Amino acid sequence: ACKGPSGGAICVHAPADASRYNFERLAVGLSPVTPYGPGIGWDDPLPEGFNPQLEGYSFRASYMNIPDSVALGSRHILIGNMITNKERLNIAIARNYLEDLTGNRVELTIDKLGCCVEANTGSMNKKLYGNIHNDGHI
Repeated sequence: ACKGPSGGAICVHAPADASRYNFERLAVGLSPVTPYGPGIGWDDPLPEGFNPQLEGYSFRASYMNIPDSVALGSRHILIGNMITNKERLNIAIARNYLEDLTGNRVELTIDKLGCCVEANTGSMNKKLYGNIHNDGHI
């Protein structure tokens, strides 16, 4: 069983989180961030960096800042692995099944896909599908 956020929740929360971050940036006088993600510059530097707590604008502690103009690949993330994992997930979606650790086909559901994206305990095959969501947070 999928533990943690369901696939449906990930589909709703990821865009909502990005919108909220942009809103918080606007509220403190910063511009919105440039779109970034799979197929949109994963190997390019983040022009605005990433400061999840808007350090300097908030009293909350920051825990995973990425300075301006730093590429994820320079932060010990292998962008090639993330691209490969994204392609494998796209193939699973196109085929409408995932592969478990022994190569058996497992029916694709939004929750199972979400578990593979999150790479949580419900992931069908972390070795095949990787840890794409969490790697993007580093």
